[in-house]
Amino acid sequence: MINLQREPATFVTNIQPAGDAKWLERRAELEEARRIRRERQENDVKASQEKFDEIKRSWLTLNEKMMPQELREALNCHQQLCDTIIADKKKLINDLQQELKKRDDHYVKTFRKNEEEIDLLIERMEEQIGTLTKAYREELGQTEVRSKKVTHTHGHIGALCFSLQKERKILKNEHMRQQKELAQKRQDLSEEYKRAVHQYERLQKQVKHFAAADARKFWEMRLMAEVERKDQVEKILALDSRICKHLDIAWKQPDLPFMEHSGPIQPQKQAQRPDHQQEEGQVSMETVKTVMELLCDEAGFLMERKLLKLLAPLEKEEQTLVKLTDLFHVSPCSSAVCSSPDLGSHQRSSVGHAEAPDASDYKAYWDSMANIISEDKLKMWDAAERKFRQYHAVLTDISELRSQNERLQQQNTELNRVLLHLHQSDLLESAYI
Repeated sequence: MINLQREPATFVTNIQPAGDAKWLERRAELEEARRIRRERQENDVKASQEKFDEIKRSWLTLNEKMMPQELREALNCHQQLCDTIIADKKKLINDLQQELKKRDDHYVKTFRKNEEEIDLLIERMEEQIGTLTKAYREELGQTEVRSKKVTHTHGHIGALCFSLQKERKILKNEHMRQQKELAQKRQDLSEEYKRAVHQYERLQKQVKHFAAADARKFWEMRLMAEVERKDQVEKILALDSRICKHLDIAWKQPDLPFMEHSGPIQPQKQAQRPDHQQEEGQVSMETVKTVMELLCDEAGFLMERKLLKLLAPLEKEEQTLVKLTDLFHVSPCSSAVCSSPDLGSHQRSSVGHAEAPDASDYKAYWDSMANIISEDKLKMWDAAERKFRQYHAVLTDISELRSQNERLQQQNTELNRVLLHLHQSDLLESAYI
């Protein structure tokens, strides 16, 4: 509808600029023609004036001419100049009349063209008026349909508001009931939290025990890995000696101090810290907290889902304490573990023994295993491998050629046998003949 309203207005408003543009163009043409005509008239006036001045000057000289023949020639010259002026004036008048006639014809054509454009404009405006009338009628029908829908929607919204108010009252009562239940549960959880605090202290001792067990397991795995790596080093050295022997290269046993070492690496700064032996037997609170969270996550399947939902709004530390309390109530072995009299001393001795050295010591130790074969020797191995592969390719080609040669020899033997048989047959036939 907006486009239908905009198009007629645009079409009508574009008529005036188009007409103005045509008039400006026509006016420019008229100005140019007027200028040319004025210049032509001025040039004609100048030429006529020059000829008139020439006649006037020659007229003054007539009194000086005494001979009739000269006088006649002068008069003839005057007559020719006058005829020339009259001919120029007639030509100018003729041209002006022709131009006037052309202007009249152009005016008639322009008038007819404008009349046709006006008729076309009226016809288009009538078509657009019919289109707009039809569109307005359709829009009126749509407006009536929308009005009916709006009336129906208002009634539906009223019923919906009533039902929502009723549901709001029900939800409000439910909310009050849940608040009371949550208050009771919060009180129960606070009491449970107090019990969890007492369990937390006992849990610290258990966490220390777990840390000591993990440390022992770590050193056992490390010793196992060290034995495997030493076996690999011995195999690599044996392989290196065989390669050098095959290549006729002198082989020398490398210096391997790590092969004589067994067990954990002793830190170099152990002798400089004699006053911290008591601190070495203790586990940091950060480690205890991490082990507690890990224990809660791994044993979460032992807890009820209702308890997990109730713990959701609490902070993470409070959740951990409550979960540990519930876990120790579920697990029957917690009291035995926590009541062990030798747990503290055993843990301190294990943790003190499992003190790890610096990372640089480990790096140097494992790097010494990884670098038993130098880069130059590795390059020599690569070069030898490439040569052996080339040698193997040549031997493979020789083997294939040898097999092919044997097949050709066999075929040659068979062909000789056939030729001999044919030759004997020919001899028998010739002897028979």
